[in-house]
Amino acid sequence: MKINNEQNHSVRWGRDGADFGVPQLETIGFDDLKKALMLTEHYHKDCYEFVIMEKGRASWVVGEEIHETRTGEVFHTLPNEKHRGSFDVIEPCRLWWVMLNVQQRDEDGRWLGLSRPEELSLLHLLQKVRRVTQPGTQVVRSLRRIKQTMEQGSNLPALNIRLALLDLLLSLTDIRERKETSPELIQSMDIILREMTLRPEWNPRLHKLEAIANVSPSYFHHIFQEHTGLTPKGYMEHIKISEAVRLLKDTEMSVTEIALRLGYSSSQHFATAFGRAIGQTPTQWRGLNRYSEKKRLKSE
Repeated sequence: MKINNEQNHSVRWGRDGADFGVPQLETIGFDDLKKALMLTEHYHKDCYEFVIMEKGRASWVVGEEIHETRTGEVFHTLPNEKHRGSFDVIEPCRLWWVMLNVQQRDEDGRWLGLSRPEELSLLHLLQKVRRVTQPGTQVVRSLRRIKQTMEQGSNLPALNIRLALLDLLLSLTDIRERKETSPELIQSMDIILREMTLRPEWNPRLHKLEAIANVSPSYFHHIFQEHTGLTPKGYMEHIKISEAVRLLKDTEMSVTEIALRLGYSSSQHFATAFGRAIGQTPTQWRGLNRYSEKKRLKSE
């Protein structure tokens, strides 16, 4: 995870697995973020990345897809897959990350101590893992076990770390069958998403969306989140904030004018939603980005 260290965060810890005889563990780290941090688009060469949410929430973008994670959930990316924080930031939260290199080998040629058939089977399962999973609290226990081994020592550090990593991977590959979504429901979801995108000022009641999809409230929530990675409220807020970022950057509209245009009840309500997503007030964001743009143009 490539984080801009110019901004403050209260706690950071990180180590490389090669120092402990596990070259596949490119890095393991922990952040307790008190402020939103910049995380622009990047990728990790030959590495899976797993981000484990210990507390709070964070949103991620892979391609055009948005994925929201909350406490106890795990987000992952494939080797060489570009990704970033939503709006290029990570919200204040507490998280771990693990990067596993699929090309690095042990001295005996094995990967995490596995036989070749075991390795191929595990990597095949990882290809099928959902972008966001809910493996449970044992994942954080596995990571703390690695941290303890690295900090306090162990008679068999490489073995302890490998076992903890395998616990993590096996908990993520617990694949369960999903019901196929009907073409009619997919079409309804596309209509809803298109309407949300075209009308960022729209504040639809949930029952109206359920009526368009023609499904029960509980199933609508489930299928919407599976389709978009966000709750209906979270997706609508993402659309609003995306449009707010554009208007703050490209127009001279006041914060109040933008708030009313996007359907917020007040500029205070808008500022609260914007700060929750970006970690800055709309005025701060506009000032910093315009300053950065002027500085860039001056240097060219």
